Amino acid sequence: MYMLALILMLKIYQTRHPDINASAHSAYMVMALVILVGVTGVVSFLSFPLLQDYEGG
Repeated sequence: MYMLALILMLKIYQTRHPDINASAHSAYMVMALVILVGVTGVVSFLSFPLLQDYEGG
């Protein structure tokens, strides 16, 4: 859903600004990096035992 929204926003931006072109490949690369950072944050938080003990889990 978020990926579709970002692609639609990119298409609207390209329609309004025809001189600036961002490709779909670069948009998907940015989304992949955002997802990678999010997953890395969750995994590193879950694998750090001191924070789990501090949180009571």
